[in-house]
Amino acid sequence: SEDSSTTEETSTSESTSSSEVEEPVVDKPGAKPELSSDGKTLTYGLYPQTYVSDETLIGELNKLTTTNASGWYLHNDTYYAKRTAKTYSTAYTFESGKTIVQGETYWFECKPITWNVLSNNNGDCFVLSSLLLDTHNFYNKYDNRKIDGKTVYANNYEHSDIRAWLNDDFYNAAFILNKSYIQETTVDNSAATTNNATNQYACRDTVDKVFLPSYQDYINADYGFLAKNDLSDTRVALVSDYARANGAACRNATTHYGSYWTRSADSSYNEYATAVGDWGQFMFTSVALEADCVRPCMNIKIS
Repeated sequence: SEDSSTTEETSTSESTSSSEVEEPVVDKPGAKPELSSDGKTLTYGLYPQTYVSDETLIGELNKLTTTNASGWYLHNDTYYAKRTAKTYSTAYTFESGKTIVQGETYWFECKPITWNVLSNNNGDCFVLSSLLLDTHNFYNKYDNRKIDGKTVYANNYEHSDIRAWLNDDFYNAAFILNKSYIQETTVDNSAATTNNATNQYACRDTVDKVFLPSYQDYINADYGFLAKNDLSDTRVALVSDYARANGAACRNATTHYGSYWTRSADSSYNEYATAVGDWGQFMFTSVALEADCVRPCMNIKIS
């Protein structure tokens, strides 16, 4: 009868649905925030990080031809990325000690991203990447632009290449398994967040999923940083294997701390933005430089 047919179809549909979710995505590493026992770090999201050295695995990966939208390859439930090295220095090595050869192709495992928990207000967490995950220019030119009849400087964060990359390429790749914990944030880009409260190059506030910390964030003692512009271990960060192969600059061949962008425009020159150096000091850096790293932050809700 018509009624029994409907019942049968519903039952079949329920059975199929149940089978499809036997291994939920949220149970995969990186799909949901996992807070450390001391509450200081959490893991969430995926990104290429560690050089693959196992020759048997490399042989298997070299046979793969299909990628996802981010260009990653799936093998045995783990994503991998393949990159041809364009190193900043021919003396650089991976964390394993292997020298990175310019022009050679390497595989990198996409591992859960570790984030430093800068604040946690009953599960509302402000987090910052522990590693320098990748490299990117702030903006690709030094020229000013006209947008909606207004002058936009090269160090304008709202219209920067790095902001666009963070909220598109990075966001969609890193959180391919689950974006639901990430909170949309109104980001304060006022002069008060830069190195000069009258900074003429400060831009309008933005609304972002992922963003860069400001100069003032990095001198905020409540976040665990030294509260002044000086050399400081509180701000140093290691460059991932993947970022080293992508052209990131490190302190030297054996010490792999790197420099990374803030979202703050430098107050003196419109073609410079503020960055954190490999000794934890601040510096102003040409916006088109591609050797500085990306250290993203975001607000997430974990409960």
